[in-house]
Amino acid sequence: MNTGWWGSRLSIRLQFSESIAVDGSGNLYAADPYNNVVTKLDFADPAAVTFATATLDGTTDTADGPQTVSLQNNGNAPMTLSGMDLPNADFQFDGDTTTCSTSTPIAAGASCTIGIVFSPTTTEPLPELSP
Repeated sequence: MNTGWWGSRLSIRLQFSESIAVDGSGNLYAADPYNNVVTKLDFADPAAVTFATATLDGTTDTADGPQTVSLQNNGNAPMTLSGMDLPNADFQFDGDTTTCSTSTPIAAGASCTIGIVFSPTTTEPLPELSP
């Protein structure tokens, strides 16, 4: 089984797929009978956004800068985001790089960007941040 994951880019093209299934977590499975494989797109466990530089609490991580995630609508209809949430106050959306919005659908064939800034407020371990 091939596994698709959210990295810097994720793209899959399905031609003549005879079977597509979705599990309870939202993962998509596509059968490719011509290559004898099933491809899994793991939407339940996306890759994490990484801020590699140690940052003191009360300061903003300027060394790594905003980390960005791009969303592209490869469909043939507008895509609406129902929500955009971060795990806690240590992370904020970057107003300079974020173009995605819950109030503006992403047009078919268009894309948008989510920028995330790390500004720790505590010295406790942080949860993994997934786009």
